[in-house]
Amino acid sequence: MSAWHRLPATRTAWPWKINGLWTGRVWPRSCSAGVEMRARRFQFLIVEDGGRRLRRVNVPLWVARSAIALAGIGVLVLSVVLLDYRALRSARAEIAMYQRDAREHRLVTDLMAERLAALRAEAATWPELHVTILKPFGPSGRAPARSGIGGAGLTLSPSRDIEQAPMPEQLKGLLASLQEEGKQLRALAGFTADAGRVMSALPSRWPLTGAVNSGFGRRPSPWSGEPEFHGGIDIAAETGTPVTAPAPGTVVFAGSTPGYGYTVILDHGQEITSRFAHLHRIKVAQGQRVDRGQTIAHSGSSGRSTGPHLHYEVLVRGRAIDPRRVIWDRTAWN
Repeated sequence: MSAWHRLPATRTAWPWKINGLWTGRVWPRSCSAGVEMRARRFQFLIVEDGGRRLRRVNVPLWVARSAIALAGIGVLVLSVVLLDYRALRSARAEIAMYQRDAREHRLVTDLMAERLAALRAEAATWPELHVTILKPFGPSGRAPARSGIGGAGLTLSPSRDIEQAPMPEQLKGLLASLQEEGKQLRALAGFTADAGRVMSALPSRWPLTGAVNSGFGRRPSPWSGEPEFHGGIDIAAETGTPVTAPAPGTVVFAGSTPGYGYTVILDHGQEITSRFAHLHRIKVAQGQRVDRGQTIAHSGSSGRSTGPHLHYEVLVRGRAIDPRRVIWDRTAWN
């Protein structure tokens, strides 16, 4: 390397002999690389052992150029491969995400299918439930085998039923059923509201607890023994036993009448009234509003009576009925 530093600072085309080596081109003095270039080739000087040994490597120019070109192509190919690898990793991540979403969507779909099946099973019981609810208020809701039918429904192809239909069709059919059921429930709500007013007006409790000495209807007269119609029931009770209102109502009469003695009559609305006779003491006044279970009098033996008891009547539109028909607590019957 010391021979190179003694070269002139300018380029020259004249041959120079350096350590026994002739060359036709010399690089400027400021160049510290040990590279010589002859015609059509590169020469590399490799210094070894701390400058004590020098090795020359001659490389044809076309080889150097090919190596540089190959290196450039390799860098370009490697760049493309790296880009493709990154794109592939991103695509695989997206595929994994889509697969996970698909599994979750499948789980949700299966859950919805189970819920829809449960709702269909529940909706199938509604017609029978309507019949059960309305049966106490009128004729049976069961239709004859040849009676007409109608209503909105979901049309399906003959080859598949509602369970095999696509989810949107199942939801559409279920929605139609729910809408129809909503109409029926609103109609039933109006009916039960009217029925509820009637039910609340019914004297459904016993005015007092005791044995029924004389029932409703025909009976022998306790005075003559002749058949007579008894328009209520006689409940055994000691004198002074509290008599309570069997339903909310308004006192329309509180006083004494021939035959019945001290009497209270309650108007429960819906053309339903109740009568309590042969009382010992009256605790309410005419026009007073009373609640179910409120004490209105005490039993006794006033009027035409053979002994202490309560004569109890229920009238609907002025016609006497058996009070036990509207009493819910049948365990108190004796």
